[in-house]
Amino acid sequence: MRSFGETLCRKRKEKKISQSELAELMTKEGVPISGKSISKWEKGDVTPNIVQFFCLCRLLEIYEIYGDFIGENPSDPFRDLNEEGKDRAMEHIRLLTAAGYVRPEMMIHPTSGRKVIRQQAGIRDLQPVRKKIRLYHLPVSAGSGEFLDSDDYEEIDLESGITPDADFGVRISGNSMEPLFVSGQIIWIKQCEKIESGEIGIFSLDGTAYCKKLLNDANGTWLISLNPAYQPIHVGDFQDLKTFGRVVG
Repeated sequence: MRSFGETLCRKRKEKKISQSELAELMTKEGVPISGKSISKWEKGDVTPNIVQFFCLCRLLEIYEIYGDFIGENPSDPFRDLNEEGKDRAMEHIRLLTAAGYVRPEMMIHPTSGRKVIRQQAGIRDLQPVRKKIRLYHLPVSAGSGEFLDSDDYEEIDLESGITPDADFGVRISGNSMEPLFVSGQIIWIKQCEKIESGEIGIFSLDGTAYCKKLLNDANGTWLISLNPAYQPIHVGDFQDLKTFGRVVG
């Protein structure tokens, strides 16, 4: 078990506040305490009660209590992942959130389109936004870059869980974007002619459609697969690269 006092001292210093400042913040929160008491906690002479402890965690933004104060959390789903694995898992979580896989109380405001947490039973004006967008049947990486001009699509209702930022959807073909996307999976696209380096988008390179991560560096422009079994595709000076949009879900 980690030293409570050392952990508290480290977290306080990370927030760049003194013992007296922390005591003042706790007092304002309705938990009156002195700077001397915090000093005793950090030295390990005494420990706070449960009310004081949770007030400390809230003020110091300590969210993973088990991991910070005790040690490795055996129930942490990320504990066996390296940093790259954790980054990929978080990216997948962000995409699931954007795709609408959220708690029932998360609503979409009909005017702003933003997600709002329904905290009061009296709120009745937040209804799901209705929107039809196209799902093209031609899989990317398996067909030409002319699918946006095709009539081979179906219209999908936004209420089925599609992110409100999406303008159209396509299916993935192949395993080059695993583990984030698998073959046959539907992905949702915000239509735009340019995306930033590091973002995942839908492209046409010399007439072939791809779902890849864009990378611009000193050596030029690259289309990157997430599956390490696939080599990056370098975009030559005389090749025709078009951007159809950014993946948003």
